[in-house]
Amino acid sequence: MATIAGVTSVAAALAGSNMTAMAKLAGLFRREFTRLMVSESWASELRPPMYGTLQVLAARGVLSQREVADIVMLHPSDMVALIDDLERLGLVRRERDPGDRRRYQLNLTEEGRGVLARYDEVAQRAEAIVLGPLSEQERTTLARLCEKAVANVVIGESHERPGGAVASRSGHATKRPAEDR
Repeated sequence: MATIAGVTSVAAALAGSNMTAMAKLAGLFRREFTRLMVSESWASELRPPMYGTLQVLAARGVLSQREVADIVMLHPSDMVALIDDLERLGLVRRERDPGDRRRYQLNLTEEGRGVLARYDEVAQRAEAIVLGPLSEQERTTLARLCEKAVANVVIGESHERPGGAVASRSGHATKRPAEDR
């Protein structure tokens, strides 16, 4: 029986839980990823939402802060603080949008690409640990089904709650101003 982050049997630990299978799997991955990241000396100033932000910028190129916030499902005010940290670390460059001086465009730096590659390595290790009990065919099927489910999520709407409330980094719902909706 595999041990993940000190728990001999996750099934036993979660017995009787009302969590869905997907929530359990996501929680296991998040916990294992966090455990592995803590042991990485290069990652001492990094936080989990930074990984998603770097992934989005690498995949999509130059985007506004608001676009990235919608994609990674962070409240725009939380995104500002996150980008401040990424910029301070030299991983992202923030510049005024020449087409709209009120907006900022985000660019991934070469250092940011290097950190993203290291993040990806840790994520692959975490995934291998969490999905260890599955066969290669089961892993492929799970990945295909997850990609299909994610492809059907409407960016910018999936994290909003009724009435325009948005989940913030702290997990508290906040009311988004009407002009932002």
